[in-house]
Order: sequence, then C-alpha cells, then structure tokens
Amino acid sequence: MIKKRLVAIGLAIGLTSMAQAQDAYMGLSAGVASVDIDKSSFDDALRSVGVTGLSSDVDEEDVAFKVYGGYRFNQHFAIEGGYVNLGSSQYDATFTGGSLEADWKSHGIFVEAVGFLPLNDAFSLLGKGGVYFSENEVDVSASGPGGNAVSSVDDNEVNLVLGLGAEYAFNDSFAMRAEWERFFDVGDEDRTGEGDVDLVTVGVMVKF
Repeated sequence: MIKKRLVAIGLAIGLTSMAQAQDAYMGLSAGVASVDIDKSSFDDALRSVGVTGLSSDVDEEDVAFKVYGGYRFNQHFAIEGGYVNLGSSQYDATFTGGSLEADWKSHGIFVEAVGFLPLNDAFSLLGKGGVYFSENEVDVSASGPGGNAVSSVDDNEVNLVLGLGAEYAFNDSFAMRAEWERFFDVGDEDRTGEGDVDLVTVGVMVKF
C-alpha cells in the first residue's frame, strides 16, 4: 500500500516537472464512490451452504478521494496520473444462529488522457479515459454455532476508467473541477467479487 502511494506521488511529481509555466498542475478531489454490489449473489452463496432465516443489507457508498498531477499540452489535451482511494462497501447478513460481514475495498494508481472543450476563457467541459491499477481486498468475518472465523482475500488488476466533468479557472493559477468517473469491473469475480465503481468528486487544482 505504501509503495503504491509513493509511486502515485512520484508519478504526479514527474508529470508536473515536465512542464513550463502554466502547463502543469496538481489537484486534490474528494467525493463519494458507489459500488455496484450484487446482493443476491452473496445471498445465494450463503443459502447454498445451508443458511436459513437469512436477512441481509448492503452499504454501497463511501467517502473517496484522489490526488493527481497533470501536464496540459494545449487547450484541448492533457495527460494525468495519480492515486485514488475508492473507499469501502459492506455486505451484512444475519441468519439463524449467526452473522456475516464482508468489507470490500479498492485503491490504486491511475493514468488518463483528458480532452477539453473550452466554452470561454474560464469554463471548460472535459472527457477522460485511461487505466486504473487497482489493489482490491475483501475482509470477511463470520460467527455461528461453530465459533468465529475471519478471512481476507486480495487481488491486483488493470481496469478501464472513463469520465466526464467540468472545470472552472478562477485565474491562471487556481481552478475547480467537478467530475464523474466509472471504474469498470473492479475486483475478481471468483476471489473478491467484481463490480463497477462510480466516483463523483469536486476538487481544487493549482497550476504551475
């Protein structure tokens, strides 16, 4: 985890160091990540091992954030990279004689190409696409007649990410950005579970 964060910070610094005045930028954004959890697949898995009296719920949303750096080659095109933490989501179940909780997490580094459509000197629309080098983990704890059990499974993947957004420049050095991004098929279907993650963020940017 620490290694990946250092790589992300190094990538952001490396991108900004390429630039001349006003071509490079760094940003920090925060918002909400929402994971597409198939609750029925978890329910079916528990029923398949003989669970009865099942009641379950999912919490698909969590606070998320990202830090990134970029280089804008012209008014229409930039390359960005950084670190994103998509937070966690939970599946909770109670059943006759016990309970189960599964906590799913994802974070990693990303690299994206960004296209801009300036509408005036300050306001631009943007679209982006790239790859997400994800580190995913599921922690499961269960209790039942036989006692308590805890397990953890993780995997690493490369996932597609696409997004849309808008950017407003207050001046030559400071801007705000609002974005929606989708991270596709995050996780392994057989090991950690798999789903799309929607990330909505608002953040600030500093240009150099």
